[in-house]
Amino acid sequence: MALLPAIRLSCLLLLVDVVLLAALARLAPALAWLGLVAAWLEAGLRLLACTVAGRLLAPGGPRGAAVVLSLTPPTFLTLRSLLVPHSAAPVLLATAVPHWLALTHGATVAALLAWAVPAPGVAVGTESPVAMGRLLALAWAEWPVLGGAFLFLALAVLGETAGPYCTGKALDAIRRGDGLTVFTVGLVLAADLGSSLFAGCRGGLFVFALARLKLSTRHQLFSRLVCQDLAFFQGTPAAELSARLANDVPLLCRAVPSSINIALRSLAMVLGLGGFMVGLSPRLALLALLEVPLTITARKVYDARYQVLQRAMLDATANTAAVVQEAVSSIETVRSFAGEEEEERRHSRAVAEMLGLKDRMDVEQALFILIQRALQLAVQVLVLCNGHRQLREGTITAGDLVTFLLYQGKVGRYVQALVFGHGDLLSKAAAGRKILEYLDKEPTGVTGGTRAPAALRGHVAFRHVSFAYPTRPEHLVLQDVSFELRPGEVTALAGLNGSGKSTCAALLERFYEPEGGEVLLDGVALRDYEHQYLHRQV
Repeated sequence: MALLPAIRLSCLLLLVDVVLLAALARLAPALAWLGLVAAWLEAGLRLLACTVAGRLLAPGGPRGAAVVLSLTPPTFLTLRSLLVPHSAAPVLLATAVPHWLALTHGATVAALLAWAVPAPGVAVGTESPVAMGRLLALAWAEWPVLGGAFLFLALAVLGETAGPYCTGKALDAIRRGDGLTVFTVGLVLAADLGSSLFAGCRGGLFVFALARLKLSTRHQLFSRLVCQDLAFFQGTPAAELSARLANDVPLLCRAVPSSINIALRSLAMVLGLGGFMVGLSPRLALLALLEVPLTITARKVYDARYQVLQRAMLDATANTAAVVQEAVSSIETVRSFAGEEEEERRHSRAVAEMLGLKDRMDVEQALFILIQRALQLAVQVLVLCNGHRQLREGTITAGDLVTFLLYQGKVGRYVQALVFGHGDLLSKAAAGRKILEYLDKEPTGVTGGTRAPAALRGHVAFRHVSFAYPTRPEHLVLQDVSFELRPGEVTALAGLNGSGKSTCAALLERFYEPEGGEVLLDGVALRDYEHQYLHRQV
């Protein structure tokens, strides 16, 4: 989304919201006794009005803008009433002081602008995302190994979830004076050792599946590339194809085994540990889960920029390899024209572009990590303060609080890993888009018919053939050319350099297809002969 539509949508939502709240202010006294219900009714009306206005007057804008704008105030009031039971009564936004309305719209505008800012120098949103089904189909061949890995994943989650719970119960037993029993120590050790064992098995199987997937994908890609026609190789440098095989294939293959491993493990841990946290203290759990939407929002903004930069980085790497390959493969030509300095400048520009993109990626990653750590620290401080209050009130024991804090640390890491796994999956899939394009590219260099006669007479005929090379389509090398090569005769093609002698030989070997006319062998078009048979005979 561009910046101008984001600003236009923000102004439209502000205008609609002000008009609606002015009308609702007259009904506020009648709704005040409903408390939180009134706040949610107000949010529903605002959501309906903002959504309709956005669809009619600003089509194509982000659908989540009206949701964030409308539901943020009642969500805040609900959380406050749950975390601070004796807080002030909820106030409708229609009767609140103006700075609450300004704060709500300011947060929405900031989110819209952050979402709309593209990666510097690169256009965003010009290509559709890679379909998840395409990636799963690529990895489906390794389903037995991946199935075993998912089984060990579930067992590891059970062990890691039970560990902190057993530790908390042991601390409560010590505080009561019961001391540690062999059974309690055994439970803690069994949970930790079982979790480590199953996690190791899970990781090993995922690594094994990744290695097999890399091998099979490289083989598929190479098989598909060698079946393309010569026009494809003339338009694509060999060094770029080598770089794609070396760099892009591993990234694409990690998308399913590695990223899905992280995502599923983290999702299972968040659900399991979150359930235990709610059982220990619903108020603390609600406060701790504030980290989830904040982390998701920060990560999604970062991923949108990182994916574009990563793809640009891979393209720059392939371009650098192409520059090196061109200079080295034609070193005699470079030396004869004293072009060493020019080649050095080309290489320096390519390397500088690659390093500039790498530095930009590192800076944005550092800023994202800083913001992520600050959010995590803020939530931890809030949980500690609220937990201390509950401990003094006697609504939670010291062992339960320690267990909750252990769970919170784990949940925080797994929430970050879950969001990272999703973003990493999209980044790797976007980076491997070129590989998927090559895999989906139909082979055009080995296509042919089925004709394979036992003997050939060798009568060749060019009938009104016209042809231009794909790299120079506007320049016809052959134009309406007709001649015959009869069996038993020796025919010489004579002409100036570039007049089409080698082109005729290339067309006879069916390296290219003529743009007009046809080439016949024994009265049959070359495309009707079986590919391997034709090249054994010609």
